[in-house]
Parts: sequence; structure tokens; C-alpha cells
Amino acid sequence: MKFKFNSKYNTISGYVLMTFALCLLILVILFKFSMIQVYIGKLVKITAPIIWGFVIAYLLNPLLKFFEKYIAKLVNKKKEHKKITRSLALLVTMTVFFAGIIAIIASIVPEIIASLENILGNIQSYFDNIQSFIEKKYAKINNANPELKAFVYDQMDNIESLALSMANSLKPQLENLFSKDGMLASLTGSAWSLILGIKDFLIGSIVAIYILFSKETFLAQTKKTICALFNRRHSASILKVAGDANDKFISFLSGKALDSFIIGILCFVAMSI
Repeated sequence: MKFKFNSKYNTISGYVLMTFALCLLILVILFKFSMIQVYIGKLVKITAPIIWGFVIAYLLNPLLKFFEKYIAKLVNKKKEHKKITRSLALLVTMTVFFAGIIAIIASIVPEIIASLENILGNIQSYFDNIQSFIEKKYAKINNANPELKAFVYDQMDNIESLALSMANSLKPQLENLFSKDGMLASLTGSAWSLILGIKDFLIGSIVAIYILFSKETFLAQTKKTICALFNRRHSASILKVAGDANDKFISFLSGKALDSFIIGILCFVAMSI
């Protein structure tokens, strides 16, 4: 006896199997979510340098194009030297990138520590001002109701003593935060996580250099992969949407960076006067 396959029923069977597999996948995700979360965390931790590399390369690509345009005018006077131009542009781009990071850290971190120390050192005067403000606003009520006055004073004293004790305990830790034997040095786990994060960032920077140096090759391979996985119409739609999204995001990012730079210059000039 020969079995005759019906294309209609084959299609229905395929849809049934896909629906069953999807329902099974949802059940596995729901009941094994904690385990899946652990594996996803491990995967992200392993691929963190590569993720850093793609993010850094994507963000630095407009800056690379900017430097490459002007370096090409100097290098390619008689003959085109693509590799030399790309190498010099990459060198300048990464130098500006790391110099910017170092400048931001060197300017922000000391100011944050000084601000926190100032807040903790003046917390007594802050509470005195708050107490005097409350006394002025509720002077009539306090004179009319002595019990309310005593209650307000007791609560203010309790809050003030609690805040002062917290400030006194935090101030030495803040002062020794970046010392050799300070709090960061004692927190081994946090320090190790910080070291791993810096390591991933540095490896990601190396990956970004490799990606930016051969970005045309990677872009062509990505387009070939999309065209191989989808038909021509879907491939064209995916590439068009991706291109439009990239142009809009880069334009938005460039505009925000320019606005932030202008505002920073104006604030610096205004605060320096």
C-alpha cells in the first residue's frame, strides 16, 4: 500500500509541530527561567569583550571617517594608500578616545569626592537650617500647642543624631576610598569585578580596532549572510531598515555630542568669569 502525501495536510502538520515546539519552549522558559538566566549571564560574561568591541567600533566609526577624510588629503597626494590612511586615522581616533576617557575620569572623580566630603562635613549646618525653618513656619502652632512643639523637637533630634552618626561612619570610608588600604582594596570581590570590567573594555578596544580596520569586509560579509538567509525582497527590506536606523541614530548621536560640547564650552567660560 502506497502512502500519498497531501500538501495541504503536510502544511497543517508543520504548523501543528511548530506551535507545539513554541509552546514547549515557552514552558521551558517559564519553569527553568532561573537556570536559563544563569546560562545567559555566563554567555554575556564570555562574549563581553566582543560586545564591547562592536559597541566601541560603532560609536567611533563617525570619528574615524572624519579623521580619514582629512588624513587622505595629506597621504594620497600622488597615489592612494588605503592601508596607511586607515592606520593613521585609527591611531588618531583611538588616541582621542582614550584621552577623552582619561580626561573625564581625572576631572569628574575628584569633584565627586570633594562634593560628597563637603556634604558630609556640612550636614550639621543643613539640619540646623531645616530646624530653624520649621521653627519659623510653625511658631504659632508650637506656642499654642506645647505637646506638638516637644514632639517636633524630639523627632528632629532623633533624625539629626541618626544622620550625624551615618555621616561620621561614612566620612572616614570616603576619605580612604582610593587609598592603598582603603575600602576598595578590602572589597576583593568588587575589586576583581572592576579589574575584569577593565580587562573586557581593553580587549574590546582591540576588537574595535580590528573591526574598524576591516569594516568594509565585515559589512560585505554581513550583507552576504542576510541575502543567504532571506529572499531578495526581505533582504532588501532588512538592509534598508538597518541603513535608515543607522543614519538616524548616528545623526542623533552626532547632534547631541555637538550640543553637549557647545554647552560645556559655554558653561566653562561662564563659570571661569
